[in-house]
Amino acid sequence: MTRADDITSIGGSVTSGDRLLIVVAGPNGAGKSTFVDTFLRPTGLRIVNPDQIAQALAPDDPGAVAYEAAQAADTVRHDLIARGVSFCMETVLSDPQGAKIGFLQRAREQRYSVLLVFIGLDTADLAVARVVERVEAGGHDVPDEKILSRFPRTLDNLLQALEFVDHAFLFDNSLAAEPFRFVAEFADGALVRRGACRPAWARSVLKPHKRP
Repeated sequence: MTRADDITSIGGSVTSGDRLLIVVAGPNGAGKSTFVDTFLRPTGLRIVNPDQIAQALAPDDPGAVAYEAAQAADTVRHDLIARGVSFCMETVLSDPQGAKIGFLQRAREQRYSVLLVFIGLDTADLAVARVVERVEAGGHDVPDEKILSRFPRTLDNLLQALEFVDHAFLFDNSLAAEPFRFVAEFADGALVRRGACRPAWARSVLKPHKRP
């Protein structure tokens, strides 16, 4: 069984009595939506995706309503937390004000199990290139300057999140021919498993942890 299959089984095991929040995070262009569509959407878990909200609001120009879609997604997420509903959310996790980290902490306070799936890329330039490919295929665009400024903040916030989420899986999606290579698994802040893939972006994450 692969690590991605493990995620599928966790998502599929949700019952009406469980409170599970699966957070799929990573830089722009990392493949978050592809991961969700492949491994999580088939489980029937509720998915909150601001990009899909933007597409629904303005099919011809979703980028024009990106802010409104983000606000709508935030409202939906807080409503689901208040009602104790299990769901999955996608995020770049680059918020400089700590709002996303604060939201995950609030979920823990509301007795949610928080499972983080982080999908990394080797460089910010690769993230830019992936977004260009996405746009050429008909997907949504993100300005280069936003991608570049978000990239280091995403890793900084990952380090914070690993300190308190219940479970985390790290994948590398830098190689198109080898998608979602397993990097590491964390439980309660401790590294419990490492894969053969050792990407440069994960060094700062794995450095404080001894080999299990």
